[in-house]
Amino acid sequence: MLKQALKEHNRLISKGFPPIRISVNLSVVQFQEEDLILDFTRIIEESNVNPKYIELEITESFFFKNPKEVIEKLYKLKELGVNIAIDDFGKGYSSLNRLNVLPFDRIKIDKEIIDYIDLTNNKAPVTESIIQLARSFMVGVTAEGVETKEQADFLISIDCDEIQGYYYSRPLSVEALEEFLENERFKQNLTN
Repeated sequence: MLKQALKEHNRLISKGFPPIRISVNLSVVQFQEEDLILDFTRIIEESNVNPKYIELEITESFFFKNPKEVIEKLYKLKELGVNIAIDDFGKGYSSLNRLNVLPFDRIKIDKEIIDYIDLTNNKAPVTESIIQLARSFMVGVTAEGVETKEQADFLISIDCDEIQGYYYSRPLSVEALEEFLENERFKQNLTN
């Protein structure tokens, strides 16, 4: 998956698009592979993609088995220069205390938490707390599963760094992403 994503990233750059963040979900099975670090090192080197553009997404469920081993492997991945995101944050799988020992760069708030935003009263104590938690760790925060303008507006009002979901776009194929980027480039050219 990573190899293909980096290949497409390079293809887009060759067409004149700027580098973008490449987020890749890791499964627990993938993560447990003995050669994961060696494989990722080779893939990144062969691709010539700057690792700062690579974000590996893990879920809290990674820590059920051998948390010490998981943390060690995450540090090794960080040494490659990639970013680590904790995906689906807030599903309740792990202890918040574990964040103190994890090397991570982003928290991605689970859609279920976003669904509980009280738009009538503009209240979302859990969402706001997670954003503050991210700030205290000096990491980015992304709200996942945003489906309405009201949710997006509220998240913007409480300084959520990034918002993703069907309100903005469905998941895109590579071809659709290229078309989207081309349209964005066209819009920028019109305003310059």
